[in-house]
Amino acid sequence: CDLQGRRAYIEDHYSVVYASTHTIWSVCDGHRGASAAKWAAHKLPSALVEHVDLSAPTMEQVAKAFHETDASFLAHVLSRSGVGPFSSTATGRAEGNSTGRNTSSSEAA
Repeated sequence: CDLQGRRAYIEDHYSVVYASTHTIWSVCDGHRGASAAKWAAHKLPSALVEHVDLSAPTMEQVAKAFHETDASFLAHVLSRSGVGPFSSTATGRAEGNSTGRNTSSSEAA
């Protein structure tokens, strides 16, 4: 249980994808709003399936999926609001070895 930054609402989103050859769990942490986390929970699993060799994943493949998800969210926000890319941030994290990969997405304030 997080004791810091308690809110009356949850900004995090998750997804679980079950397939015959793999299962993908994702927890997407919202910061200053839930829209980026909701977008990532919806879009990231399919990007992972598209870009990652699930039998032998590499961090480069995972990073490509995160970057694609990030870019699609930014394009979505800019197309809807015209807000610049630095209004607020949401962060996701994938870990496969000692090197994690962070990706940030801008969202409308």
